[in-house]
Amino acid sequence: DDAIQVGTSLGTARSWLAGAGNTTVGVFAQGTTNGLDSGKISTTERYTFATDGVAAGQDMVENVFGSAAAGNSTVGIWAGGQDTFAITRTRKYTYATDLQGPGTNLAGSAVKAFHAACGTSTNGYFGAGTDGSVVKTVKTYTYATDAVGNGTDLANAARQALSACGDLTRGKFRGGALVGDVVTDVSDVYTYSGDTTASSQVLPQPRSALAAAANT
Repeated sequence: DDAIQVGTSLGTARSWLAGAGNTTVGVFAQGTTNGLDSGKISTTERYTFATDGVAAGQDMVENVFGSAAAGNSTVGIWAGGQDTFAITRTRKYTYATDLQGPGTNLAGSAVKAFHAACGTSTNGYFGAGTDGSVVKTVKTYTYATDAVGNGTDLANAARQALSACGDLTRGKFRGGALVGDVVTDVSDVYTYSGDTTASSQVLPQPRSALAAAANT
């Protein structure tokens, strides 16, 4: 019914954070309190859907903003982001225990910031972003084995500050900012089986720094 209700505010105001979760809890981590490198934080907060309760989680150790996150019902992977410069490091967070630790660096030591992520119950897909210049590469992360790999580049132009969401078979990477910070309405569909990409229906209007969610 497209109803929108006010939820409970996070304890720490911030932008350029990343979130992942399961059917019980959403986890929001990292970000910047002033929109700049000087405000980057490692703070983690947990949002319980049933009660709209917000509580502190185990922080991600590294102060980073512009990371992206994807996960399954058990763990979430926070990858990349900016720590003065774009980084390749990942953190692996277990929802049930509120514990996190280092994951495997993105494939090929690929640095990524201001990218977007979606995935299945087995793999996360981290697409586009910047490594100093905007890119359209996709990196994959297998949750069970911590194996990383190279996916197929997005079909549309390289960009950053985009969004991603998906279902069990494909993900959508939409919007973002092109070279020169030109805001775009383009959309890519990524089919997980076969790692294929194609252009998809554009957004109604160009936008960047947006966010997305979906069900299955």
